[in-house]
Amino acid sequence: MKLQIDEEFKSLIPPLSTEEYNQLEENIKLEGCRDPLVVWNGFIIDGHNGYAICTKNNIEFDVVYKKDLESKEAVKLWMIHNQYGRRNLTAFTRSELALVEKAIIAKGAEENRVSRRQNSDNEQSIDTKKELAKNAGVSHDTIHKVEKIKKVATQELQDTLRTEQSGVSINLASKVAQEEPELQKEFVKKIESGVKATKAFEEIKQEQKEAEKEAQIEASKDVKINYTVINGDSTIEIENAPDKIKCVVTDPPYGMAFVSNRRTSTAKDSGIANDESIDQAIKVTKTVFKNLYKKMDDNSSLFCFIGWREEPHFRDLIEDCGFTIKNSIIWVKANHGTGDLKGSFAPKHERIVFAVKGKPELSYRYPDVINGIDTRTEHPTAKPVDLIKKLIESTTNAGDIVADPFAGHGSTLISAKESNRNLWGCELDEYNHSCILEYLND
Repeated sequence: MKLQIDEEFKSLIPPLSTEEYNQLEENIKLEGCRDPLVVWNGFIIDGHNGYAICTKNNIEFDVVYKKDLESKEAVKLWMIHNQYGRRNLTAFTRSELALVEKAIIAKGAEENRVSRRQNSDNEQSIDTKKELAKNAGVSHDTIHKVEKIKKVATQELQDTLRTEQSGVSINLASKVAQEEPELQKEFVKKIESGVKATKAFEEIKQEQKEAEKEAQIEASKDVKINYTVINGDSTIEIENAPDKIKCVVTDPPYGMAFVSNRRTSTAKDSGIANDESIDQAIKVTKTVFKNLYKKMDDNSSLFCFIGWREEPHFRDLIEDCGFTIKNSIIWVKANHGTGDLKGSFAPKHERIVFAVKGKPELSYRYPDVINGIDTRTEHPTAKPVDLIKKLIESTTNAGDIVADPFAGHGSTLISAKESNRNLWGCELDEYNHSCILEYLND
């Protein structure tokens, strides 16, 4: 009988790597074809590689005939189960075979739907999902993920996932498959060049972020920046703030009655307005934040600097205004403060409550502990521009509106201007307001 190749059958045989094929050919040349080919109705169903090698090198081979398989679907199932016995198959390949098996079973179930219903009393219940996973030697969750991967992954990525040497886990493959085709191809190139899978993914994501940042910088060059800085009471002026504010970075009064020891000799520094008591600070801040919430974009961010003692009060205040708190960020200062010189550790940090309206997405995910040293102003509680720019640039795009209703000397507004964002600010103290204008026009 002349042997034939059925391409549908052949597609169920995961291909050998070049090294594996060369090794098999070398073995057959030295020892002959030890394993007989398996044939069904004249078609090879096991031994395709051996057949190709023997034919090419004029080497004899034996044949066994599989006569107990009644249909083409039965042959496919036999072939799939036979392949499961191979040790070098990746989880991706095993899951692919399981998906083919699943389709065959589903087709057979549909064709026999009526007869199965008629004999349901005698039919044993079988959990197909568990059976498929057990047969393939992988979890059902893996099969489910591979099914999703195959819908969106490039052919290059799928080919890589079939290669044992790639070292790509199914969990990582799920993440890579969600990327744009060009990034998937770049990931494969890195794998082929010897970069470890996890590192390769980290590199393409970092490259993607850098490219996006460059694109934002280019786009921002054409953005016309407008800024408004009000000298007035933010509990009143907030009503006139612009709509669609995308980000607020502010340092409200805490109720600490703070006056800088370094500035007490200067008449210009008379303390911080509305900082006489925690009750007064909460009252003012809550009024501003409630009205601010109405002015903010559907998906926007709020960063509120706060001392650790006052944080619990302000967390409740922020949530009462409608915001959802996401993080308590730690700002690590360049120098530590004084405090109790004998009884406590030297304070060197400040908290930032990060809250959102809606579900904004970060363009860059910084750690929740951030350094900041670029203090530009003479305000007694000045915040660093380099820190605030990180907050602004990770939550907004060029041209978005950034606001600060307790502007101080304008660190937030300076940061927003340098990041090519539109800005709105309000400051009660007349001297502080004049400082903001001077810094912005410098």
